[in-house]
Amino acid sequence: MYVGDAGDLKLDNGCVDIVVVQGGLHHLPALETDLQKVLSEIHRVLKTDGRFVLIEPWQTLFLKMIHWMCEKPILRRAWGKLDALAAMIEQEKETYFHWLSRPDFVLSALAKFFVPELQKAGWGKLQFVGRKLTNP
Repeated sequence: MYVGDAGDLKLDNGCVDIVVVQGGLHHLPALETDLQKVLSEIHRVLKTDGRFVLIEPWQTLFLKMIHWMCEKPILRRAWGKLDALAAMIEQEKETYFHWLSRPDFVLSALAKFFVPELQKAGWGKLQFVGRKLTNP
């Protein structure tokens, strides 16, 4: 396991079989520039046949319903997990909603570096598995 700045990985080129990001990219402060930088770094450190696995929030009907529920104090008091989600959203509102508002940009950025093997949106999440592109 490696923990560090996703835009400046202190790893050699082509040294990793798989990179998994779960719920980290929607925190990028400057999505339009940071996402390109992060995906480029992930691409760089992956082996030729490496895979990138991504799970991130995604705007679906389910997530819209959850957002509506987060605005109801009585529901937040009754359901601790909903309250935790609502508190998280309040703390990172700017990057979270910016991420959710740019699905075409995100998918386009992913396609520049990875060949999708799985790309599925449901239950408020994007699930993506991509194989490293040879020449991005």
